[in-house]
Amino acid sequence: MGGESLVRKERVEEYTARLASGEPIPGGGSASALVAALGTALGSMVANLTVNKVQGEAAAAIEDILREGEALQAKLLELVDADAEVFTGVARVFKMPRTTEAEQAARREAMQQALKEAAVVPMEAARLCLKALRLQERLLELGTPNAISDVGVGALFLGAALRGAYLNVRINLNGIKDQEHNARLEGELLPLLAEGERLAEEIYCQVKRKLEPKKGAGA
Repeated sequence: MGGESLVRKERVEEYTARLASGEPIPGGGSASALVAALGTALGSMVANLTVNKVQGEAAAAIEDILREGEALQAKLLELVDADAEVFTGVARVFKMPRTTEAEQAARREAMQQALKEAAVVPMEAARLCLKALRLQERLLELGTPNAISDVGVGALFLGAALRGAYLNVRINLNGIKDQEHNARLEGELLPLLAEGERLAEEIYCQVKRKLEPKKGAGA
């Protein structure tokens, strides 16, 4: 499967139909990266709606958010395709012969390598989700109040995408026998997940509070 065959050359309904099909590619890792890209894009939209309404340090901060958001979005879209590509490597190992002991040993070794490679993409997606959530947090105070709901939606998307990335790292680690490798990834992944979940929930709750009717409003 070519690296540009998913998002970059397919319409939304085509990608969604392929996701819903019985084919294993694309799957949850690819979809999680796409959801993260959408969440990041919502933050960029808020920043674009804000940048011409502020001046000085606030304008400079919004421009920084726009630059960082654009870079994160581009990387996440690359991961939509990359996740499908690394899973193709795992699927290829399943087709390797395993008649003789030598073939079985070669297949086991190839599978361990393929699983390690497959864990790399969702691990990177998790890192990018946390970075994007930190941008959403900044937009809580800097973004235009007229688009505050989009900050909340972006945070919800990124929180869900982060959990999706975690699950895809986890399922690969479960098949990897290299405990030192697993401990190293878990040592980064678990704190990252906890921080991202906290941020996503905090942003959502703050947005929700900002949108609640004020007492006496409309009286």
